[in-house]
Order: sequence, then C-alpha cells, then structure tokens
Amino acid sequence: MLIDRKKRLALGSNWSRLAEVTSNIPFLAIATGRTRLRPHEIGLLRLVAGLLLYAVLVLAHPIYTGHPIVIP
Repeated sequence: MLIDRKKRLALGSNWSRLAEVTSNIPFLAIATGRTRLRPHEIGLLRLVAGLLLYAVLVLAHPIYTGHPIVIP
C-alpha cells in the first residue's frame, strides 16, 4: 500500500492506467484477464539465468544447509 501511494504520487494521472493492468498479488492480473503474459518481454536470457540459478541452488543445497534434499 505504501509503494502504491508513492507510485500514485509519482505517476499522477498515469497511475490509474497502471493500476488497471497490475496487481499486488503475483499473476492475479493475468488470471483475471486485466493483462496478458508476454514471454518476449521476459527474454530468453532471463529465463536461462533463472533456470541456471535454480539448478545451482538445488545442487548446492546440501552444502549450504547441511541437509540433503528430500524428494517425496
């Protein structure tokens, strides 16, 4: 709510358009049809970097936690 207030003050009349197509809850605006997911805006580099980071964290989990990963 505080971030929304700051953005409302900073964006002025453009705030209402931003508020229409976004949500404070992740993916809610997409689920309710207020906006569309545009994969090209994310980019391949960010997708690969995210997957690589995930793999590193999963593989290094026993090292930094001292416990193996439990897979049911």
